Amino acid sequence: MGKKQKNITTTISLPPEVHRLMDDLAEKVGATSKVEVIRRAIGVYDMIVRSYEQGYDIQQTKGDESNKIIFAELYLLRPK
Repeated sequence: MGKKQKNITTTISLPPEVHRLMDDLAEKVGATSKVEVIRRAIGVYDMIVRSYEQGYDIQQTKGDESNKIIFAELYLLRPK
């Protein structure tokens, strides 16, 4: 195995409602900290971006309902 990399400490300032949202998400998904919520969120966001870059559409479904999520428009990721 390679040499373990050191973590880099980053400080962010977030409004109280974002802190409450992170607490709620941590409880819902069993995360042990806000840092874990952020790490998981970055992982999901990375997966979405990579899928979009590969030409996949993102879609949510519930029963017979289906909604295509226009990722480029929602998140300002423009095709090259």
